[in-house]
Amino acid sequence: MLMFSGIVSMTTVNAQAYCKAERGLQNRTERSDEFQRGGDCMIPGLTSEQQESIDKLRTAHLKKTNQLRATMDEKRSRLKSLRVADNYDEKEINKTIDEIAGIKADLMKERESHQRDVRALLTDDQKAWFDSRPMERRGDRMHRGGNGRGFRGDF
Repeated sequence: MLMFSGIVSMTTVNAQAYCKAERGLQNRTERSDEFQRGGDCMIPGLTSEQQESIDKLRTAHLKKTNQLRATMDEKRSRLKSLRVADNYDEKEINKTIDEIAGIKADLMKERESHQRDVRALLTDDQKAWFDSRPMERRGDRMHRGGNGRGFRGDF
């Protein structure tokens, strides 16, 4: 009887964890859909022309940043390979670290350029709102992959 209760308890806990995970995934998906539709993450009072222009800027921005992130992922993999190699090459490791830092700088510059371009499309009231919002509340986290891993999550 005790063993039966233990099995039932474990099954219940696993089912609850699964449901919570599913709800979390659903909520993230809903937030993503809401962002794409121009939900509450977006700038209030956008005209359809402004939204269309911002969508075009976002697409161009994503193309650039996705390529930079892919290159950074390659450099990170290279760094990992260098770290575990039998022949430790400090010069090559430092060079790879510098390349990763350069890509991070390029991502930051691209983000700032994108923000400036979006801001240029806004009215004074919209600019005031836009400037008062931390980036993650503007929905920009959606552009960046939002995976919560270190520095990369800042883009």
